[in-house]
Amino acid sequence: DRRRVRGNCGIFLGMNVSPPKLELEVVSPEELEAIDEAFRKVEKMCSKKRTVTSNLDFTPNKKMKISSVHKGLPDILDNNVKLIIVGDNPGIQSFKQQHWYAHSTNQFWELLYESGLIPEPLTSLEDRNLLRYGIGLTCLVKRETKTTDEVSSKEFNEGFEILKKKVHRFKPKILCFNGIGIYQTVTNRQCKLGLQPKLDVGGGVFVECYVMPSTSARVKAYTKAQKLECLKEVKALLEKDQDKPKEKSKVTIGSFFASKHHN
Repeated sequence: DRRRVRGNCGIFLGMNVSPPKLELEVVSPEELEAIDEAFRKVEKMCSKKRTVTSNLDFTPNKKMKISSVHKGLPDILDNNVKLIIVGDNPGIQSFKQQHWYAHSTNQFWELLYESGLIPEPLTSLEDRNLLRYGIGLTCLVKRETKTTDEVSSKEFNEGFEILKKKVHRFKPKILCFNGIGIYQTVTNRQCKLGLQPKLDVGGGVFVECYVMPSTSARVKAYTKAQKLECLKEVKALLEKDQDKPKEKSKVTIGSFFASKHHN
């Protein structure tokens, strides 16, 4: 018994309505064949592959270097940063994930929390949350490498000049170099860990500068405890700066009348 459904049947998506009553009617073989043919045409149309283009998802061609797609890591900086931590250049894992200090062996995120610089544990995937606590991240060279040895002194020095411009723009209280080697390279002087002479970034602007061992686990010359102690000192320096009483402008009788006369 061949039957077909008659009635005003629609597709009820998200509609709180009852479907209409259906009527059954005997269908002839010719009519059934016509219905089957119509379904075959619809099925054929639906099976065709569609080409979808998107500017968010693409594969670089063979001649395109991956660096030309991602150009390093974007800085994490805004006008409220009090501390900028300066790295050398992105590692391969950080570059691939597009997040800072992403290698599983890097101690950066653990040390940052344990030092008290941030009140909550964070991971590299949450790197932009550092801005909540007045901490920014940048590096001297955007190009990713497996080791720092692959970066030339010229690249570091060029990045140092760019860093000075960032200091002018964002006005941090402290620059913390994450690695003693990069500081010695760009300043051309030997140093010990800890607070350094204020850094002259040009235009009469100076900024507090601190040097700590690299948080990379590859750096074996310093223990994790020594690295942690450095970040605790950075925290103390920030708090010391916040505790400084703001200078109140002094107004004398003479200056008061002078300003009134000027107006």
